[in-house]
Amino acid sequence: MMDELAKLLELFEVQLNILDALNSEKKNTKDGLKGTYLYKIRDYFINYISDVISSEGYNDRVKLFFETVFNRNHIIGSAVYYVEKNKPKGANELSKERKASSVDEYFIALNRFHELVLVKEYHNPTIFKLLSYSDELKAEVIEKVEADGFELLEKESYPAIQKNEYEYILNFMENKSRISDLDRKVIILFKLLLLYGITVRKVSKIKVNHIDLKKRTLKIECKRHDYLQNVYLELPYGLYIDIEEYIKIKGLDAEDYLFDIEENESLPSSVFSFLLYKIKKAYSMEVNNNSLILKRFTAYGMAKYAISNMLDASINIPVIEMLTDRTVDFILSCRPEKIKNSADYNHYINYKMRSTSTYKEMQ
Repeated sequence: MMDELAKLLELFEVQLNILDALNSEKKNTKDGLKGTYLYKIRDYFINYISDVISSEGYNDRVKLFFETVFNRNHIIGSAVYYVEKNKPKGANELSKERKASSVDEYFIALNRFHELVLVKEYHNPTIFKLLSYSDELKAEVIEKVEADGFELLEKESYPAIQKNEYEYILNFMENKSRISDLDRKVIILFKLLLLYGITVRKVSKIKVNHIDLKKRTLKIECKRHDYLQNVYLELPYGLYIDIEEYIKIKGLDAEDYLFDIEENESLPSSVFSFLLYKIKKAYSMEVNNNSLILKRFTAYGMAKYAISNMLDASINIPVIEMLTDRTVDFILSCRPEKIKNSADYNHYINYKMRSTSTYKEMQ
């Protein structure tokens, strides 16, 4: 069975590589189609369907399974499996919150797999009609996921933390009695998120030699158009001390990754989810246990706070996009409330225009 499923996965990877090569100039994601779709099929669909095939007694008859047995219930079941297993970045291990968009993401990937592989390898007319993704399938997936006790959150359900939460997080991390030695790495990560809003993937790529301890700067490699441009960010003194002490304690060399990971890896959410959960729980007990406020305590919420401050300081969106590796949509979702509302645009634009030298000179 696994040989047949491995063959399907290999065929899918080959087809995605071909499409990525053809569309290299138009690629609209950092990782291309392969990076977007392959893991969804490999880590979720294949895992799910191999268990189904085994439990239904088709281990040596995979072709027969896909041509005569595979049906809408398997499609829906695999989508439910993906949504429930696929925790959002920054969510703690026990969280039952999931991204609402994950349903669409999975069906898009499954449709690709169907078009590029399944339809060519197997003849199953029923599935050909079903797999062009319908709202009915999506509705059933959502119903089953919610029945299992999961909550589907829209993007806006990951709001930025506010000033009070920011100060609480900072004070919590500065309180040595509440922090263990194992938390040192996570504290540096959280401060980078709160200050610069950089993606966890990009933070993961920071090496020790990117930090100049004499000049107190951090080198960030930014892609601008088709070339790399280094940006040297001045580190606040407290963050500089945290990094310096961490490097000494860990005995890191110049070529080591700051966060002690392997080449091309990204920090998994499990590295920082425990401390985030601990801070969130303490806040709920000591300050406010309102569920809407507690939803702000995510890696997204901290990054949005940083980007909101950058926008408020009039740093333009292309610069923020280049520095943070965030999408434009994500950055726009961080705009201060006063400029999210279109009714306030006139006031906001005129307020900014009055501060320009041209306006002042024409007074």
